[in-house]
Amino acid sequence: TKLRTHNLGSSRLCTRTITMLAQRHLTRHAAQPRLAAARPRASRRPQQCVCYVQEAPAITHTFQETQRTLSIPDLADEDHIRSLLSGKVGALRFPGFETPEESAGIVRALMPLGVDSYQLGNSSLMLETVRNTGNSFQSCCKSEEHLAEYHEQAKDFTRFMVQLYGREGLTPPVDIFIAQLCAARKGGAAIMSLQHKQLYAGIARVFRQMGAILPHNDDLNRELRGAGVLNRVEELAAVDFQGQMGLDLCHQVPDVGGELALWGILMPNAEYAARVKAGGTYGIPFEALPPPPVMIKAAAGELVLFDSRRMHAVMGVPEDQRPRIATSCFTAWCGAEKPLLVWS
Repeated sequence: TKLRTHNLGSSRLCTRTITMLAQRHLTRHAAQPRLAAARPRASRRPQQCVCYVQEAPAITHTFQETQRTLSIPDLADEDHIRSLLSGKVGALRFPGFETPEESAGIVRALMPLGVDSYQLGNSSLMLETVRNTGNSFQSCCKSEEHLAEYHEQAKDFTRFMVQLYGREGLTPPVDIFIAQLCAARKGGAAIMSLQHKQLYAGIARVFRQMGAILPHNDDLNRELRGAGVLNRVEELAAVDFQGQMGLDLCHQVPDVGGELALWGILMPNAEYAARVKAGGTYGIPFEALPPPPVMIKAAAGELVLFDSRRMHAVMGVPEDQRPRIATSCFTAWCGAEKPLLVWS
């Protein structure tokens, strides 16, 4: 198995490590029947969502499929990613990405941590009920000070996560994801680098009681173009983004709450900024949007990919429920023969 690299930088995982991880985790699934893409599910009423466009009134369209159930090797067929980013499919789901034993081990590793409060975008707001093992690049890229902290943290993040999960005899799940993509896709996958500095990937989040994430969208193109310290349009041209996906991998889920809510709404940047400003927080109130057409109640060990440029949220966890514990990151699609670029 070859480790594909990207001209802007890549993860420094050696070929032997990639081969070992790919063989270990792909062999585990080799005896299982390969999951075919799910056919569009019959429904009494079509799933509706609103799509905002820059120079036209809001229009309504229908997802042809709310979701597809796959295995990572199925991503060798780039049509699955194209269907997701075009809005044809609401989500790509990968059940059994982790075994129950692996999920339980990650939960044991994370629960004792005094992880940091989740910083909301570039604001000073902190969501105390959602805890992170690191800051996101998006929350840091508009401040020289925060950006320096991010890159300093990036030096130690991967080593920290390897040691943390290693105590349970486990490999960080994002490393496994990248290894499997390198084995499955012609273009492989790599950790993203910008300004010749490597980012990091695989923040773990603990959604404690009443923890929720409001409807919002994530778009690295927008963040970089609007940032005073990272206005690097030429770097974006070199990356050649054709779409951005969010990754949500649940390790522990509550019996009630914690669903991943997905809308088909592509909101213009100006409208999104105005709505967020009017609300005085980091996202848009649930009541300001129609009901989400896709609600995913993932099982422990299930990985979900969705279009992060469309509105999405995580539903609240009731007080009497165990926390929702998940790993998250972003993945940029730059074309069929180029690496999927991964970062948090």
